[in-house]
Amino acid sequence: MACIDGTTLEGGGQLLRISAGLSALTAEPIRITRIRANRRGKRGLKRQHLSAVQWLALASKAITLGAEQESQTLNFFPRADLDGTTKSSQKANVIDIGSAGSIGLVFQAILPFILFSGRSSRKPFSITIHGGTNVSLSPSYDYINQVLLPTLSLIGLPPVTTKLHERGWMRGPKGAITFNITSVTRGQKLKPFRLENRGAIQSITATILAPSFCQSQAERELRKALGASFPDLGEDAFTVKFEKSPQKDLYLLLVATSTNGHKLGRDWLYNEKMTAVPAAVDKLIQRVTAELVTEVRHGGCVDEHLRDQLVVFQALADGRSFVDGGINERSERVAPSLHALTAEWVVEKILGARFDGDGSCEGVGFAAGERHARKHSPKINELRQRKQPEVAKTSRCGQASIFYSTTAEQKACGTWTSGLRISVRDAYFNDLITLTPARPSDFNPSLPSLHQLCGVPAGKRQINMAEVEKKIADPVSVPESDVAEGSLEAAVFDQRMQEDIGAQLYLEVQQYSKEELEAERKKVLRKIDRVILPIICITYTLQFLDKLSLNYASAYSLKEDLDLGGQRYSWTASIFNFGYLFWAIPSNLLIQKLPVAKYTGGMLLVWAIILVCHVAAKNFAGMMILRFVLGMFEAGISPAIMNITSMFYTRSEQPFRMCLFLAFNGMATMVGALLGYGLGHATNHSLKAWQLIFLVIGVLNFAWGVIFLWLMPDSPSQAKFLTHKEKVVAVHRIAENMMGVKNKHFNLRQALEATYDPKVWCLVLIGTACGIINGGVSNFASSLIKGFGFSGIYATLLQLPTGAIEFVVVPLCGIAAGYFRDVRCWLLMFICLPPLAGLIGIRLTSLDERWSLVGCTWLQYIVGAPVILAWNVMTSNVAGHSKRTLTNGLWFVWYAAGNIVGAQIFFAREAPRYSSAIIALCVCYAAIIVLGFVMRQVMWWENKKRDKAMGVGERTVNGADEAAMREGFRDQTDLENKHFRYCL
Repeated sequence: MACIDGTTLEGGGQLLRISAGLSALTAEPIRITRIRANRRGKRGLKRQHLSAVQWLALASKAITLGAEQESQTLNFFPRADLDGTTKSSQKANVIDIGSAGSIGLVFQAILPFILFSGRSSRKPFSITIHGGTNVSLSPSYDYINQVLLPTLSLIGLPPVTTKLHERGWMRGPKGAITFNITSVTRGQKLKPFRLENRGAIQSITATILAPSFCQSQAERELRKALGASFPDLGEDAFTVKFEKSPQKDLYLLLVATSTNGHKLGRDWLYNEKMTAVPAAVDKLIQRVTAELVTEVRHGGCVDEHLRDQLVVFQALADGRSFVDGGINERSERVAPSLHALTAEWVVEKILGARFDGDGSCEGVGFAAGERHARKHSPKINELRQRKQPEVAKTSRCGQASIFYSTTAEQKACGTWTSGLRISVRDAYFNDLITLTPARPSDFNPSLPSLHQLCGVPAGKRQINMAEVEKKIADPVSVPESDVAEGSLEAAVFDQRMQEDIGAQLYLEVQQYSKEELEAERKKVLRKIDRVILPIICITYTLQFLDKLSLNYASAYSLKEDLDLGGQRYSWTASIFNFGYLFWAIPSNLLIQKLPVAKYTGGMLLVWAIILVCHVAAKNFAGMMILRFVLGMFEAGISPAIMNITSMFYTRSEQPFRMCLFLAFNGMATMVGALLGYGLGHATNHSLKAWQLIFLVIGVLNFAWGVIFLWLMPDSPSQAKFLTHKEKVVAVHRIAENMMGVKNKHFNLRQALEATYDPKVWCLVLIGTACGIINGGVSNFASSLIKGFGFSGIYATLLQLPTGAIEFVVVPLCGIAAGYFRDVRCWLLMFICLPPLAGLIGIRLTSLDERWSLVGCTWLQYIVGAPVILAWNVMTSNVAGHSKRTLTNGLWFVWYAAGNIVGAQIFFAREAPRYSSAIIALCVCYAAIIVLGFVMRQVMWWENKKRDKAMGVGERTVNGADEAAMREGFRDQTDLENKHFRYCL
């Protein structure tokens, strides 16, 4: 692996473009750190850089880490050639930068790959790039077409033709260019070339883009300036091409052609403050003409910018190539520009080619289609051996030096495998790698598996370099079950870790010191709280208001108007949960597969529309259909919110915030009671009170769904309110959860594990009991209170205190769970006692004591606390994304089943006490207490067993070490990851 410091020399995007292009071409993995760190303003990858990297990754089937905007670290692991890609993806023929970023820079990055990838087809490869054709500080379409491409043809490369579809400017619309590139025949090499003996300048072509009203002035002044600067050329030697530009954009390219066919060009896109267009045109002409005079005067065959663009092709050529950059006033060769020096440094780093500083380069003789150039090219091996004495002191980073080492450069490559304490010395230059412990006490027990993978006896301390390169060539060639911890395949690249959407940001953590990360943690948490907390709280308020809508509507004429007497109303309440049950597991699978915020926002919009449709219900059958579909689309809201919470908050932060979310169910109860009371007094004669309730709540949900889609990010990496550094810190924070961020790949083995994990079934049974309680209370609270002697309107109004109770009690549970260690299960058991006492009070208190009975009913709304505590135990202790998906699905399936049962155990004939229902709810609370204790003991025992096996005492849950965090990003389950510790 080649390790590139992005601040070296010029320190801009050129390092990235050349590195990625050569990596894709040679299959040499690269790691680039501190990308564009020398630049002012936003650093890291810009759109144009990202577009080139993504296309090269697609073309070479590379695995990438850090391929996103503003990322300052990129890991690039190429694995295939262009032919296989173009057959399988139309994306290979189009690159859309997405802005007016430079098409020329993207073209520079991908051109070597297309030319030398060894395509079997002799037809030109056609690729269209959308972006900016004329962008400041980058090669324009005109320069590429008139200077670069003719020179590439001159050095012996196949022809490249272009077609300009539309110009794209920095301030205007995007343009598009189609490049038709004929590749070098597979197996052939570029012959060494010499660009020297320029000859005399015989013609100058000017291309000027300006507003049409200054065309005559521009042409006149151009000919005047050229005639004065090149008096030896006649008027016929000057050709002026004028093209109208939009707005006030000005661009000029001058190309001087010599008698030997060499081209020198200078151009400028006017980028200064413009007071008057005519004055700007004069300045443009004077500046570009003066620069061309300087280029011509030195006598070289290339201009300053063309010289650095030829560096890659000098390095790939088969032998010594020479590019004459000219002689300066002191009779010395013109020194390479900083861009040229940077390009030379990069190709030396990756290919091993050697530049002498005078324009000469000993190329590596790269054959088109050759993969793993270092291993197969005799020329590269020869150059490698020549350079060994010169750089052995720095132990230059090679493919195998990703292991732990004492050199700074090798550490840069190996920080994400730092648990492997093996020193690899001079791996780049030596055929044998010596494996020795970093310290005698640190000898790695995984070393025998490393030898076994490389096919050598376990006692041997040297491994042949060819074997190492063979293993590195395809890092996922070994079956997952055979990859031992610390083995070569695991060290090269962990594909399972790559599958986590937060892995790229996690690997960038090493760019920052611990002090920087700690300083940013609180700031990032505050920003997350300011954005994520309000969104989720409002969402919970409206979704619970939606669920309560039937309860509030039943206080008016709903039952009479739709003939919902007897058990029909119970079935209307229950059918919602049948829909919920039907769609719970599919919804959880979709949450894992799809962008969670977009999926949730979509659900909000759909169920809002369905709720509005309740207004049109005419009978029992119509209401049953609507409630079933409504239940389907609400099945995903709570799992989605749990998923979002685990992506943004640590396990110690989750209890309070999740309890706060659910506390807003209490807010919904209060708002709903007031809303129901107010709408009950409405004098609208076209809609009845219950219809107004459904309509108003539906419209509120729809409006919020639109806002939700706009504000809520799908993951920390897509949070627009965070800077790139803050995104890295956000992922680093949740790494201590030991669960990664999100993995979209469903793992059947993890799903099966959920079916025999005892704590999963304890949670599922707790969910069932909570569902029975919730199904009864949420649908029959109004009926209970009405049965105690209160009218329909007052029965609705008397539910206000229940919301207040929930709004206060549930957050208090969250505060206690987050502040005190290992009390979540104890809280789950304890919080069941007050509502259990309330149920006993309803069963035994005289009907004459109606206010006491109402108070006992109010206590039932504490049911939100055990529900949310069970959710928190589940999100904190079930690791492995597929396992958690199925666990969530099972929990909500049985929770829905419980809601169905809860609505059915309130028999109309037992009103107003509903004796059977009260006894059943008491049994449910008792079951929660017992199951909570059993679950806690199982997890406590497992924690003790793991601590004993690892030889450590008790530690805090948040004290997750690097290995535990890394295993979380590898999508390991809580049973697989022996570093994982359960929150009790």
